[in-house]
Amino acid sequence: MTRFEIEGMEELINRLTQVENALDEVVDKALNEVGDNVKEEMKSLVKVSDINHKHIKDDITITDIKGTGKDKYLDVGPGKDTSWRAKFLEFGTVKMSAEPFIQTAHVNTKRENMEIIKRKITEAL
Repeated sequence: MTRFEIEGMEELINRLTQVENALDEVVDKALNEVGDNVKEEMKSLVKVSDINHKHIKDDITITDIKGTGKDKYLDVGPGKDTSWRAKFLEFGTVKMSAEPFIQTAHVNTKRENMEIIKRKITEAL
């Protein structure tokens, strides 16, 4: 029987953990920048009425990052005060045509968001 022993394994594990933590921070920064990008696009697309109340445009929020590892995400969209009205704009009603801004913002920013993620990863390397 032959026995093999690897020296420095503990140091290797520590370094890999450091890389994992650094990558985790990069993903968080990229997600936050992407969230800001989508939020600004939504604000530019959503219709604003002349009624004196809280407008959807002024209530678009970004959640904290949720999930872990490869399953991290955040939500961008109308907040609690206006989300009930946003669905009418997004999908329309029997009396009103849809004026989508949520899905449109996602589609409009998709390419730029991929570039943001690539840039953040490249900067980290």
